[in-house]
Amino acid sequence: MKEENIEILVSVIVPAYNADDTLEATLDSLVAQTLEEIEIIVVNDGSSDKTGEIIAKYQRLYPKKVIGIHKINEGVSMARNDGLDIARGIYIGFVDADDTAAPDMFEKMYCYALEMDADLVQCWRFDVTPESKKIRGPHKKCTGSSIYENPEIISEQTLFVWDKIFKRAIIEENQVRFKPFRYAEDILFLFQYELFATNIVELQKPLYFYCVRRAGAVTASFGDALLDAPGALAEMNNLALDSGYYAKFERYLWRVESRLYLRRLNDFWLYDNKSLQEKQAKMYFELLDYYFYGWETTICKIGTEKKIQVRVNAYRSDWKKMLKYIYYPLWFKRICRKSIHLTVQLLKRTDKVKMKFSRLRGWKEINQKIKEKRPAMTYALYRKKPIKQNTVLLTSYYGSSFSDSIYYLAKELLKRDDCTVYIGTNSVKRERNFIHYNHMVPILIDVNSVQYLEMLATAQYLVSNSRFPAFFFKREEQTYLNTWHGTPLKTLGKDIRHGLGDIGNNQTNFLMCDYLLYPNDYTCRNIMNSFFLDRLYTQKVVMCGYPRNAAFFDYEDATIIRKKLKLEDKKVFIYMPTWRGERVASAEVAAYTEELESILDVLDNLLSDNVVVFVKLHQIVMRKIKIKNYRHLYLPHPLYENYRFVNIADGIITDYSSVFFDFANSQKEIILFTYDYERYMDQRGMYFDMDTLPFTRVETVEKLAEHLNEIRPFLPDERYKLFCEEYCKYDSMYTPKYMCNLMLSEVKAKEIQVLDFEKNAVEKWNIYFMSNLKSRQQRAQFEYLADNAKKNDLFVFAQWSFSKETDTVLSRYANSGIQYVVTPGEMPATQWEYVKLFCFRKFSWFRKSALKLYSAELERILPNIKIATIVNLSDDKKFRDICRAVKSKI
Repeated sequence: MKEENIEILVSVIVPAYNADDTLEATLDSLVAQTLEEIEIIVVNDGSSDKTGEIIAKYQRLYPKKVIGIHKINEGVSMARNDGLDIARGIYIGFVDADDTAAPDMFEKMYCYALEMDADLVQCWRFDVTPESKKIRGPHKKCTGSSIYENPEIISEQTLFVWDKIFKRAIIEENQVRFKPFRYAEDILFLFQYELFATNIVELQKPLYFYCVRRAGAVTASFGDALLDAPGALAEMNNLALDSGYYAKFERYLWRVESRLYLRRLNDFWLYDNKSLQEKQAKMYFELLDYYFYGWETTICKIGTEKKIQVRVNAYRSDWKKMLKYIYYPLWFKRICRKSIHLTVQLLKRTDKVKMKFSRLRGWKEINQKIKEKRPAMTYALYRKKPIKQNTVLLTSYYGSSFSDSIYYLAKELLKRDDCTVYIGTNSVKRERNFIHYNHMVPILIDVNSVQYLEMLATAQYLVSNSRFPAFFFKREEQTYLNTWHGTPLKTLGKDIRHGLGDIGNNQTNFLMCDYLLYPNDYTCRNIMNSFFLDRLYTQKVVMCGYPRNAAFFDYEDATIIRKKLKLEDKKVFIYMPTWRGERVASAEVAAYTEELESILDVLDNLLSDNVVVFVKLHQIVMRKIKIKNYRHLYLPHPLYENYRFVNIADGIITDYSSVFFDFANSQKEIILFTYDYERYMDQRGMYFDMDTLPFTRVETVEKLAEHLNEIRPFLPDERYKLFCEEYCKYDSMYTPKYMCNLMLSEVKAKEIQVLDFEKNAVEKWNIYFMSNLKSRQQRAQFEYLADNAKKNDLFVFAQWSFSKETDTVLSRYANSGIQYVVTPGEMPATQWEYVKLFCFRKFSWFRKSALKLYSAELERILPNIKIATIVNLSDDKKFRDICRAVKSKI
């Protein structure tokens, strides 16, 4: 009776299908294990040979160790799952029915697991063939960490389950099971398990005997089972996406999947089933296309760093060449393999010749100048092309993310069949993962590509929440909607104390817009005034909620996300502080990073276990702080749009960020953590006193933690409700639909208000092109003009030469009523047009062409502004040439 209650330390699961020729050797090696507290679960997977009899024999001989399961044939995955369902061991091991284990394998692995407190232990193995026995281990030592700390484990460990032991508690708690794949099922199970394992270790001793290419095994045969691999790998990628760590794991998942693809590809010359080869290749192409953007340029480098190899093995990533390769006869493939060496040697010599010519003197400098002007020249070429009807180009934060109002407008547009949606991004790879996870199908284009310049010049509808490139010049047939930037708490435009040159980043873009979007009267009034739009802007202002705020009305979505992230019983807050400092310089970044780390260290130590705080910092600082090291602080899930994720919170912690104006739509708690209020106010002004805000305000991290730990429901008071009535009255879940209808069809919903500034189009302005005010004479000249300025005088400064002295002088005139524009730089012109302008400046040739180009440039830098006179007081070449070419026309 005492023996029956012995605790099982390791359960070994052996799936067996028609293995009567090898199973006895396998079971002999297991019953002889030096670890006494072991159970051997042998699963007969519907065998038609004597496998069942062998299992029965060992059950009779070793009734306390061997357990037999007999079932219909469902494959190795289901057989292993049946074993997992009855396993009792603290750890689980797997052995294939054609392999054997060293007598002390499981004792050594179990003892090592106890010593290292490991969730997974991997040993080395012997690769056994009739001719030899070779020791094999991981390519690199991967031990003592998780895949989150060391994602290299994913690709550098062996991708099998039979040389490892797994903690059963983790398998049961997280319902880790084998999926019904006939190939690559080990890889998928391993990755599922490792998502929950915290300590993965390696025992550097060969203890498992692996029979290489046994007859009948999937890895030794070439049948339809091989077609299961891409599906298993796709499921692994989806698990990585769901975990929120796909970006961190991607490189290592790529290594695993590309190597498996190449392994299958390298077997093509061993068999002549063309149909199977084509199906495999097609499925791998689809897999890699979907999850790994740009894989074509890197696939050929696997196993070699020679660029030359890319050309030699181009068939690996080119479908047409792949088909040719597949349908070549086997003898031809073998000849090709032998001729690769000669081809490589020939190409090397060719490259050496090319290298000599590339070192021509001065070529780098010339090439750099052409490279700098090429985007503007390419854009100018596409401006001559016809507009593409019913196309929409949306770009968020210069392409740095697919988020904000751009995401919600795109989501609405994708429901329609009457338009094509393009998203500009600086990382197509990143956004492909994002749109896959969010089940969206826009066309992604790189903001640094020629295709983006083409769409910028030819798309009928343009949408941005920031600005387009400095050379952008909206065409008359295009419709431009801008959703910048949010209800402002901090001063903007001319009202800020320093950095007035940044006005040029947005001001000209605003003046080109057909629609400017503002969520309340306060925002409209302050932004229009701070960028001089109240007198210069001539199009329409839309009073409508920001499309991004529709997220706060989707209560069901918040519930689903919280459940998916297992946060139902937690108090969830999101900390979103604003950037400190006047500029993004290394010293200021280091100081702010150190400040934040000290705050987060204290906060994490003081929070109770039922409180979770997601930390979303400025992206520059975010890369420098290791949030993973905290117990109660986490990073937001990167594959949820920002406001969708913010919507799951019970409250938000911020400071001087305008995000709380948006979050107020949720009617949840807003906490203002203003630990540096006086210091911040010295750097940056605000439009109103923070003490008037109806939110909780704390000034120390200790009080913040104390407040978060309190157990209390939050109910908005009367002041909170009045705040929402003033600042959130236009917001609703339908604002994306309202804005799309207005932009595409000019259909105005009754819930929104459209203000027409057409009256400003009749006013004519006296234009003064100004210098950068560096000298005393230049400053005195401007001050005289500013002090005596007429109502319709407009001063124009060049952003590319804007100086600190200019900033200082203009800040003194912030409330004087003078009007000024800071113009962006590069002029869009084709290569031939630049030649004409050069000839005009040097020899006064091509006067008509220069007049036309400079008239267009004047319209670009002063959009929709009528001109009475132009006076050039600047030594800037561009301003001088514009006056020279255009003045007589005016």
